[in-house]
Amino acid sequence: MCKIFILSLERIVYIFMNDRILLEEDEKIYSKLISKYPDKKVYGLTKSEYYYEISKQAKSKKMNTKQYLNFLGFTLDNKRVINYYSEDELIDNLCRILHNKEYKSIDYIKTNYPDEFDSIKYYTHINNLKRCDEYLDKKGFFKTGEKTNDLSKTFDSYSLSRLINDYDVKASQLASALHCTRQHISKIAKDISTINMNGWIRDYTDNEINIILKIINNKKYFYEDKTTNTTILICSNKLDFEKKAIVYIKNNIIKCMFSYNEKIEKVLKDNFFDILNETDFCLLEEVNNLWNEQGNKKINNNKLVEIDSRLHQKISNISAKKNMTANSFLKLFDYELKDRRIKNTEEEIIKIIKKYIIEDNIVKIRVKDTDYLRLRYYAYRNNFENGIEGLVNHYGFKYKGGKDNSDVIEKHITRIRENYIVKNNLIYICSYDPYYGTLNALAVKRDMNLQTLLKSWGFERIKNKKDLPKEYIPYDYTDDLKSKLLSNWTDESLKIVLEQLSNFNNEVYIDTNSYFYYIIFLQATLKNMEINKLINYLGYKRVFRKEKNTEQKLKNIESLLFENRTNYISDRIKQLKSIEAKYKEVTDTKLIIKRNKKLVKILKELYQGKCQLCGGNEPQIPIILKSNGDIYCEVHHIKSFSNIQSNNDDINEIDSYKNAIVLCPYHHKLVHFKNKGFKQLMFLDNDEVYLVGEDDERIKLNLNYHIAK
Repeated sequence: MCKIFILSLERIVYIFMNDRILLEEDEKIYSKLISKYPDKKVYGLTKSEYYYEISKQAKSKKMNTKQYLNFLGFTLDNKRVINYYSEDELIDNLCRILHNKEYKSIDYIKTNYPDEFDSIKYYTHINNLKRCDEYLDKKGFFKTGEKTNDLSKTFDSYSLSRLINDYDVKASQLASALHCTRQHISKIAKDISTINMNGWIRDYTDNEINIILKIINNKKYFYEDKTTNTTILICSNKLDFEKKAIVYIKNNIIKCMFSYNEKIEKVLKDNFFDILNETDFCLLEEVNNLWNEQGNKKINNNKLVEIDSRLHQKISNISAKKNMTANSFLKLFDYELKDRRIKNTEEEIIKIIKKYIIEDNIVKIRVKDTDYLRLRYYAYRNNFENGIEGLVNHYGFKYKGGKDNSDVIEKHITRIRENYIVKNNLIYICSYDPYYGTLNALAVKRDMNLQTLLKSWGFERIKNKKDLPKEYIPYDYTDDLKSKLLSNWTDESLKIVLEQLSNFNNEVYIDTNSYFYYIIFLQATLKNMEINKLINYLGYKRVFRKEKNTEQKLKNIESLLFENRTNYISDRIKQLKSIEAKYKEVTDTKLIIKRNKKLVKILKELYQGKCQLCGGNEPQIPIILKSNGDIYCEVHHIKSFSNIQSNNDDINEIDSYKNAIVLCPYHHKLVHFKNKGFKQLMFLDNDEVYLVGEDDERIKLNLNYHIAK
């Protein structure tokens, strides 16, 4: 019987075993040995990592190794029975214990994994190989540091080149499956002289084909099982989407299928691999998850599902490329979209219309009225001419349009007819046209998309330029933009500024509130390009994080921008003076209003939407960007129109660019209402200009190009 007493204070462990005392050092060795040799039969001791420690302790007790092992309760057995792994078991074990199929040395495996080493030695012998590392090399394993040198022995350069050049294979996935880097793959793919030509084009076993079919039925383009070290990739041909290549990788086996039998082709088509990519399948999976969450409801054997506008838009984008609607696309996969629209009866519509009778059967419905959209959609779905007006008149009422319907909408309709008509009611408005942004903002304000808004006005927009008749010349909107842009801003001048702003990686940060951002935005719009694509075209990459020296770089380019800015300002002030001189003696109210609109437009252009009280590139108040990229601002008249007398001189004095400043919404309200408002200007000798209130409070114009003594 053994009794164990542990005295931690004296750090001595007493173990009474066969009347022998084990000290702490003996206990440590005992613990190590029992974990490795639970049957207490020790073999391969001289090659064990514990041999030195055991021999040293045995010497201290004046014993040999065998005696010391007996002292600990172990026996030395040099005749170990070896149970060899099957070759598949061996490869699976090695893939699990060796990271990325790399090993330091044969001795490392021998010391740490003796069972696996014995099997390696056995299979080396029966394969008539001289060394164990030769066997491991043939099975796709690499010594540390030699992996890249042996790629050509394993890789099929021809097949790899076809996958990369002709198919949409993801290099990262392929590199991961082949346990190498993307750079290695690229290198091998370029060297098509490799002797291992067509080495991956092999016959598939029935089991492998069944696995591939299972992956296809599960609608997966990529499959990975780390437990079996198996990876399967399905890649689409870049020129012919229906054509697929299938890559099967397991351990050291790489197979590539560029053509396949009728069974695989049928399963691919049955699962819509001929029309859907990996992203499409992910969306369908999202739809299916929603269907499950909504209770697995069905209608006419189809899965009834309700989706939000975000998901609907994504599916619409996919289906449009396939010349299908979102609903017809989903029906391919047995889904039925739940109709979220409110269905109204004629009685309900008439009841709604009666709510808006103002007098003698006259109906007035404004855009802001709660039932406006409901009536408009009903009119559109039932093909009533003139929208709501036609609907109201149809049921025996007289329609009276509000301000929005009669004035604003009519102006938009007139402008569209003058500039954008292709044929009949078909129109084309380029998405880069600033007017597109105006209409889109109007649609958003009314909780609809642009196409729906235009349909309510009796128009249908052609989206793609390629669908236009050959003889049709689109409206040239660039003239509207060129007026805002100086002619000397060329690609070369943009490059000069970008060079100054960029780092050594050609990365550039551009402040959205800066003058240069405004310039590059206009240039991009004129070229029908996004800002970031224009920057890429010029050889730079836009980043969105400031570096430590960004502010200094901006200061360094001020001189580059100054001349252009000065010319720009001078040009706009000339325009302001010209407009004022032209209408100086005019007394007609309509013409005066026309002048005022032109002055306001050019003043806003002069300051690019920046508030004169806020100042330069760092405004006090957060800016408001409009849908077309312009900064929202307002023009304030220092002397108000309420002060106009009958004298025409008063009109010309007040309705003048000298009496107007550009402000942000906050400062516009402030100068109007704080302490009865700021109604005078004060000029100091140092050219500083101030707004002055009734209590002599002053606010400085921090940005001023056009106000002078």
